[in-house]
Amino acid sequence: MKHGVCTDGYMVVRPGVTLVVNEAAKNCIHVKGDEDDNMGIQVLGGLIYTYTSATAGKGIKCDRQVDIQGGQLLLNVAGGAEYDKDEADTSSAAAIKTDTYVTISGGTHVLKATGTAGKGINCDGNFTLSGGTVTATTTGGKFTYNRNLTSSPKGVKADGNVTISGGTLNIQVTGASESSEGLESKASMTISGGDVYVWAYEDAINASTAFTVTGGSVYAYSPTCDGIDSNGSLTISGGTVVGVGGSAPEGGIDCDSSSKFLVNGGTMISIGGTLQSNPSSSSKQRTVVANGITASKGAVMQVLDSSGNSLLSFTLPRSLSSGNFTFSLPTLASGTTYTLKSDSSTLTTFTCSSMVTTIGTTSGGMGNPGMGGGWH
Repeated sequence: MKHGVCTDGYMVVRPGVTLVVNEAAKNCIHVKGDEDDNMGIQVLGGLIYTYTSATAGKGIKCDRQVDIQGGQLLLNVAGGAEYDKDEADTSSAAAIKTDTYVTISGGTHVLKATGTAGKGINCDGNFTLSGGTVTATTTGGKFTYNRNLTSSPKGVKADGNVTISGGTLNIQVTGASESSEGLESKASMTISGGDVYVWAYEDAINASTAFTVTGGSVYAYSPTCDGIDSNGSLTISGGTVVGVGGSAPEGGIDCDSSSKFLVNGGTMISIGGTLQSNPSSSSKQRTVVANGITASKGAVMQVLDSSGNSLLSFTLPRSLSSGNFTFSLPTLASGTTYTLKSDSSTLTTFTCSSMVTTIGTTSGGMGNPGMGGGWH
């Protein structure tokens, strides 16, 4: 038998249940699901612990929906990736893998993949988080079968949409390899609430068609690439969004087209070598793009109004050497003069004369990376 627990139907885990699978030849829990009722595995409570070192092994593998409403998942996979002859594609280990959707609304879950190209969550459909706490960690690098067939580690990867309205999502992808990304949607990503913290070797957050934030808090850090990268549109209208990226041409927040980059509300901070595309002048909230900024890691960046009141205080998680510090605040007003300081040193004064105010020039230098930093 290849799997620790296997069913051709659906599976329900109720409160009070403890399920432990210490090893499996393939998947620890394998659920085909019920096609008529569109049910796969439903976790209402209890504790599930799994570990497998099998190549391309899964903690939970489900052909249909994975619905997690509570309980505690401790899912560990240590196997590497392989070429799947039946699928004519690569296959990698994952704590959770589903052919459809993953929805999480409660509980506390720790997902860890240590093998090559491992994933925390890998779903062919949508990923939805509305409650609970999810921590996804991967440590392996990229798998290459041939030039056209590769697989990279991901914290959470969805071929469909990513929607986050509540809960907490913590992601760390430390494998130093190409496309080692944290939170990825092959479609659109929408965050309206909750807390999202992502650290990844390459893009921390990547959305293929659209990235939209209306609420919650987002902190995305990449030491080498973009903190947040949207290959389509990027709209921020609420919440707090912080993107920290690498040296030029990388940056904290990147949108492929300035005309599709709108800042309509909330608090936005972008730190990196450069800001590749400025927000559109059609935005409803003012943005300041400060280039040529030099400041040390741990320095407190402050924006003061003409009366000396602090509008923004942010601790740099890495140093800047003629880098970029971009910010947008609801309090920025037309014709008003502001001061940008690093600790007690004044870096520049400026006046918001347009929807997007650009000051200084940059060579895109970055200093030592770090994991800290925060807004106050």
